[in-house]
Amino acid sequence: MGAVGLAQGYPNHLWYTWLDRFLPGKTLMTCCKKIAADQLICSPISSASFFVGAGMLEGCSLTESWTEYKTKFLMVYLVSNDSQFTMIHLFQICAHFID
Repeated sequence: MGAVGLAQGYPNHLWYTWLDRFLPGKTLMTCCKKIAADQLICSPISSASFFVGAGMLEGCSLTESWTEYKTKFLMVYLVSNDSQFTMIHLFQICAHFID
């Protein structure tokens, strides 16, 4: 699991760096667009890489890992969706940064 986490760290850093360049600013609308892009683009990719990477480390084939991802994706996405926590963070902790 640690290897999968390490493998996801740098790509996520690049994603958020690109996202900040593509959607600059700190307005409420910009933050909502960043959260939407993160949840619609990055979250499925991160989940897939986690399931496939963990499955391969457990000795499963790529096909078996991909099948497990497809069967568990919706539940994992709904349960681990952290956009509500991002919004809470945005409004409670970082409200002074919003333009």
